[in-house]
Amino acid sequence: MELHRLRYFVAVAEEGGITRAAQRLALAQPALSVQMRRLEEEVGAPLFARSSQGVTLTEAGRALLPHAREVLHQAREGAAAARNVAQGQRGRLSIGYMIALAYDMMPQLVARLRAELPGVELDLVELTVASRKQALLDRQVALALCMPALDHPDIATRHFCSQRLVVALPVQDPLARLRQIHLSRLQGRLLIDLPQGSEQPGATSIARHILRQAGVSMPRAHSVASVHSALGLVLAGEGVAILPEGVSRLCPRGIAFRPLAGADRGMDVTLCWHRTEQSSLLRRALDAISGHWKGFSAQTPSRTR
Repeated sequence: MELHRLRYFVAVAEEGGITRAAQRLALAQPALSVQMRRLEEEVGAPLFARSSQGVTLTEAGRALLPHAREVLHQAREGAAAARNVAQGQRGRLSIGYMIALAYDMMPQLVARLRAELPGVELDLVELTVASRKQALLDRQVALALCMPALDHPDIATRHFCSQRLVVALPVQDPLARLRQIHLSRLQGRLLIDLPQGSEQPGATSIARHILRQAGVSMPRAHSVASVHSALGLVLAGEGVAILPEGVSRLCPRGIAFRPLAGADRGMDVTLCWHRTEQSSLLRRALDAISGHWKGFSAQTPSRTR
């Protein structure tokens, strides 16, 4: 049953005549009559009782009318929904985030997107350094807030911000009495290291990069995949960790966070998405973010080797 015939049928039923309906529809009267006869053939029953005063609905026509109106309404709703999705007004946006940003950047990001895209459902997915690349490549998330910066040829990035680094150490450690800790004071201490963010051969973690640049040696006690694991090992007395400042918002008991002095860089936070992704919803999300954070700009994160 073709949609345009249902629309013609509703018009004839509401106007009570072929002539008035043809005028309303801007159709020739004979053409409209043909369409109504074809609809009756398709239904298999007369829909109109014709007289010199016009037409009235038969019992079959009265049964069809509410269904025809509902079908037309659903068609209009479907078309509007499709337009909204195409324009980025509606839909579902999956956003991945690193746990280190859950109490810092992520709340600001979500609040901004909810304000700017009120009709969009947000799916929030926790990622790790190990899982984030594949989540983006497999389109499990459309957008990811990554730290350290992710460097992969199939993933587009925009620089979001940089976080300064802090040293996480047990509160009873003598260095915890200092207001800040210079890199040189970490010489010989055991390091609990997080993985590198770069896909480049020979890449090292941010911590090992800045230590090498400063000529400071810290034996690696453990290499872990998550901030939670690093903090657990700090609590266990297995070493100290060099982490982004936002981690201190997790407020774990027994751990002190002190600003790291003498580092030549902080840790990049970037927004990442699959390079081939062209959805209007993603573009609107990026526009909403860039309109709020003026420092947010297209940039490839620096590589650490």
